[in-house]
Amino acid sequence: MRVISDSAPIAEAVSLYGEPLPINSLGSHDLLRLSKRAVFSSRRCPPERMIAALDWARSLPKEGIAIFPASDRRLTEERSHERNRFAALLADEIFIVHADSGSHTEQLGAYARAKGKRLVAPA
Repeated sequence: MRVISDSAPIAEAVSLYGEPLPINSLGSHDLLRLSKRAVFSSRRCPPERMIAALDWARSLPKEGIAIFPASDRRLTEERSHERNRFAALLADEIFIVHADSGSHTEQLGAYARAKGKRLVAPA
């Protein structure tokens, strides 16, 4: 693993986060040069919204847009919130499929907006 301090998108996300983060990566940083869209949803997403979001997500690689998959295992609740905040800061746009009122997903959208990120509304 190598420290990714030489990546401008990561450096910007870390500076927006407000504290140093121990970030490491494997492989090329070329994906960070693509347009990045983070996708979030509350756990109780209506099925019709989930199906529409999956159809939409399948079209993104054709448009040259990268989506960072949630692949952490045994993630604590706080660690998942930290990962989501960092992904939101790294992304160029935020797409929220569904956010329950008062949910962490709704709070994440407000956090991203406060950090100057563009929120994309579902169709």
